[in-house]
Amino acid sequence: MFMAGSQDDPVRVREEVVQRLLGSMVVAVALASVPGLARACGNGAVQFSDDFKNPAAGWGTSDAKVKVGGGEFQITPAINGSWFRFNPPLLFTQADACVTVSIGDLTKPVEMGGGLLFWVQYNVNYYIFIYRADGTWDISRHVTGRWLTVTSGKSDAIKQGANASNELELRLNGNAGEAWINGTKLVVFHGQPPDGGAAFGLYGESEAGRTNTWTFHDFKVLKLP
Repeated sequence: MFMAGSQDDPVRVREEVVQRLLGSMVVAVALASVPGLARACGNGAVQFSDDFKNPAAGWGTSDAKVKVGGGEFQITPAINGSWFRFNPPLLFTQADACVTVSIGDLTKPVEMGGGLLFWVQYNVNYYIFIYRADGTWDISRHVTGRWLTVTSGKSDAIKQGANASNELELRLNGNAGEAWINGTKLVVFHGQPPDGGAAFGLYGESEAGRTNTWTFHDFKVLKLP
């Protein structure tokens, strides 16, 4: 059974965005390597792959906020809200996860981001790795109704603007991770993954005054080398 979730309280969502943006100004980005996490996206043994032409059943079916099938996965959150889907039968303790992401028409890129959901434990405890069409990114944790910034920043590697495609990659090994965009390493980070493995998912946000559609292609989870 697929799991979905939202954060559609307008005030809370906007406060969370501001908090993550402020975090990007004060958090130093570590670029050192973590042992066992060598560059590997596209080269490791495939653990799971979905081009969304015939989507895995764990993603669920299309509805008002999610369209899945036809070679793509789309998330259109409510105005000033967020939405996600994750695939609960697929649990990983070590993984190299990649997906290609693009945002359609937009007005205020700073107000919304999209990307990968990871270290998921139920639909209220999870991490996100997102980018925005203004070239910023962040990694945050949602736990028991609160957002906590892990790290954030800005990167020239991010292709900006509407309809630009960006490849997001997360390499996770135990409680250590590396985040990459378009082949450029952004950060090394640590967190608290659930015991026994965790699921991945896809996540998107909409602007304060309109809905926005995030499109995902070629999701895959590979083994670390």
